[in-house]
Amino acid sequence: MVRGKGPSRRAGRSAVKRTVCALLALAAVPWMSGIAGPLVDPGDLALRNDLQTLADAGVLSGPLTAWPVSWGSLYPEISAFEEVEGFGEAEQAALDRVLARMRYETRPNEVALETYMGGAKAPPYVRDFRNRPRGQLEGGTRVEWTGQRFAGRINLAGVRRDPADPGRVRLDGSYIAAKLNNWIVSYGALERWWGPGWDNSPILSTAARPIPALTVQRNFSDPVRAKALRWLGPWTATAVFGHLESERAIRSPRFFGFQLNFRPRPKIEVGFQRTAIWCGEGRGCGSAAVGNPLAGPDTSGQADAVGRKALGNQLAGGSVRILSPFGDKPYAIYVHLVGEDTVVGLPTKLFGLAGVESRVRWRDRNVLLYAEATDTACNAFGRPQFDCAYTDAVYATGYRYRGRSLGSSFEQDSRGVSLGGILTGDLGHEWGGTVRYAKLNRGGAPTGSDVLAPAARNLAGLEVFHRRWLKWGNLEFGVGVDWGGAHGARGGRTETRAYARYRRYIELEK
Repeated sequence: MVRGKGPSRRAGRSAVKRTVCALLALAAVPWMSGIAGPLVDPGDLALRNDLQTLADAGVLSGPLTAWPVSWGSLYPEISAFEEVEGFGEAEQAALDRVLARMRYETRPNEVALETYMGGAKAPPYVRDFRNRPRGQLEGGTRVEWTGQRFAGRINLAGVRRDPADPGRVRLDGSYIAAKLNNWIVSYGALERWWGPGWDNSPILSTAARPIPALTVQRNFSDPVRAKALRWLGPWTATAVFGHLESERAIRSPRFFGFQLNFRPRPKIEVGFQRTAIWCGEGRGCGSAAVGNPLAGPDTSGQADAVGRKALGNQLAGGSVRILSPFGDKPYAIYVHLVGEDTVVGLPTKLFGLAGVESRVRWRDRNVLLYAEATDTACNAFGRPQFDCAYTDAVYATGYRYRGRSLGSSFEQDSRGVSLGGILTGDLGHEWGGTVRYAKLNRGGAPTGSDVLAPAARNLAGLEVFHRRWLKWGNLEFGVGVDWGGAHGARGGRTETRAYARYRRYIELEK
């Protein structure tokens, strides 16, 4: 809720009232039969790899590059398969693991309890799709329930010595959700990852803590019935209305995000995304301002000559992932571009990433390998424009939440390459690693908003990790080392990293 005075505060109270009325109305409408389905959070690299393996094999037809993913969009197709002739060992092993995970997480009217504890030496600022501890010490309890119409989760955690955020008690990962026909309406603080990248997303990633938000997300990814739009194929869409922290240049602004993903062909997935930071103390928050992030008539962040207030800090982008564009080998290429500004309604000042991924079989184990290149300076394909991406003249805190970038964890004006992989055994045990090299903050803007690199510097890193499933949970640990120094300088600082986390799953009596 906005804590400022005047129109912002009144608009905040009105928004809360509308939200409460909408959730109360959901309880009175007829619901579809079947499982409401919780949401699959980003963070589990092996699960994402298994799902993508099944999608590339033709088992899953829906999009998979916008997270959280609804179990509802996966349940019908996965349930129809248990053992199919023609599957290779990798696809069958992936199907077995996903089936077991789905049956556990979609049990109707049961309470799932999980406790976890972990810690890290030098928690990483550069974060990929994988979930790792944010503080030097953390622990918590997670309680989740799934019903026919409603689902909910409470994740109460304590975190100490998070270098990016001093908050110790957190509800990150908690939500309440209700199903209205083919839509899931939820409120909570869920992590999001929009885009096909494995190491980065230029528009919305898990680099920052999750934003508390009201979300409307499509449950099943069935194709459009209308003949004119049938070419889109299976599709998903998500709209996010969140509120940011008060300790900013403009206090308590709102966050808006929208994504549309579709698969017009089995080998092609296309995505469009739009995000905006708007409203806040002293800014327009009335009914006329609500449509601005949707229509996006201005992304400049400047006031015009007659003093009209800027509409907000807005980004827009698109992505495409293509399976085996040349030949029939098990690989895919992907591109994700984002614009910091618009010309004639189209994104410009582009930056983003491109990558290639491949899946192979090694000693009866599934192996995912990927290579990814990222550039977060505007006009990445020409003469770079520094101090542009993730910045704004009016919303001076920039495209960040609690000190961290909402987009790429490389932050602004950086160029980097990543090589990574994960090996998954038939029992679900995982081994993986990542190698990175990046030139961070190439423009050297001394704004202080770039927490990763307040000045221009190089970064080289190596990390390896292992996750092992035990009888009552799983144990994950990893070690790594980073080397970094100023551009053009010899030597630099070496920093070692390590983390460990244990999760215990507790079965509760009905």
